[in-house]
Amino acid sequence: MMKQRGYSAAFTAALLSVAGTLALLMPLSIPFLVYAFISGVSMRQLSMSGIVPAIISALALVVVCIWHGKKTGCDSGTQRTSAREIWAAFKDAGPALVMPVIIVGGIWTGVFTRPRLPPWRWCTA
Repeated sequence: MMKQRGYSAAFTAALLSVAGTLALLMPLSIPFLVYAFISGVSMRQLSMSGIVPAIISALALVVVCIWHGKKTGCDSGTQRTSAREIWAAFKDAGPALVMPVIIVGGIWTGVFTRPRLPPWRWCTA
């Protein structure tokens, strides 16, 4: 999709690499869960400490992508996505978008504890 809009293969690969690394900062990533399990750190504290850097890094990545697109003329932004396409993408991503909210909400409210959390993990697979 990005190559069709004029982005180079190098920029596309770099963007995907950075975005994949950024996903590790997001709360409830696998490294977060492993670290919390091994060290005994509260998942609630770990999630709260990771969300701000993740959001700032994501916003910086968006700014760089917009700047690069305008500078190189790759994606002029004139082609708008229709509401129907946005809704279809949202429905496809719905379960994946809701599950972290359920897990983090359960951890923060105390509904899920470490022994009760693993049965919920099958939903994210």
